[in-house]
Amino acid sequence: MRRQHAVGPYIADFYCSAARLVIEIDGWGHNLGDQPQHDVRRDAWMEAQRLTVVRYPASEVLADPTGVADGIWDTCIDLMRERQTPHAPSVTSAIRTAPPPSQAGQE
Repeated sequence: MRRQHAVGPYIADFYCSAARLVIEIDGWGHNLGDQPQHDVRRDAWMEAQRLTVVRYPASEVLADPTGVADGIWDTCIDLMRERQTPHAPSVTSAIRTAPPPSQAGQE
């Protein structure tokens, strides 16, 4: 997972290359002016590159960081499974073997 990763002409908040997943955390500014239209064009460009884009409001990240982290984890796993080919390494060999964020430290 990389933070502030260049994706073509754009900068993604976070990017998981193994899942081809772009994660955006949208603050209040994403609702102002032409920003919503810019986000739609940006997402369409990324999806044309066969990337998946998920957006979370910053307020949700602050209110429930564990829930958001678990959602991102689940999305990464699902996307990696969907994209797996018979000759590709297994999902478990392509990701870290640690538990999802909400379960870390419960052992």
